[in-house]
Amino acid sequence: NAGASSSILEDYEEGTFTPQFAGVGGGPTSITFGSVNGGNYVKIGNLVFVSGRSEITASSGGSQHWLITNMPFVSAGVGLQTQFDSVGHIALENFNVPSDVIDLYAIKERSNNNMLFTGTRNNNALSIGISHGSDQVYNVTFAICYRTA
Repeated sequence: NAGASSSILEDYEEGTFTPQFAGVGGGPTSITFGSVNGGNYVKIGNLVFVSGRSEITASSGGSQHWLITNMPFVSAGVGLQTQFDSVGHIALENFNVPSDVIDLYAIKERSNNNMLFTGTRNNNALSIGISHGSDQVYNVTFAICYRTA
């Protein structure tokens, strides 16, 4: 058993946030949400777990692939030798996924508040951003764990 002091949680926080969507090449000119657009987080020390769901009932404008621009904490930067981009899960309902995408996932980049929606392509080394232009009415559920600065 490690001592009593090692079992104390430091810097514990729970909270909620409202996801803000944008396109890598520019934000949407219009976006309407259904009854759900929210997220939850738990932060213990410098480790953050975030999950949420957004029902998008109408949208227009924006370009290139989607991202959420206001994740609850800025992710750790390059200064941490072991910190890389964090990978999480997204589930899209009623979305026109490109035919060569075999897996959907989220990437939380280093040193910012952005979480990008992307996918692994079949028989191709590069991933592809999940573009808002592919569909304007859908639901997204997401979960990711990352280290904060």
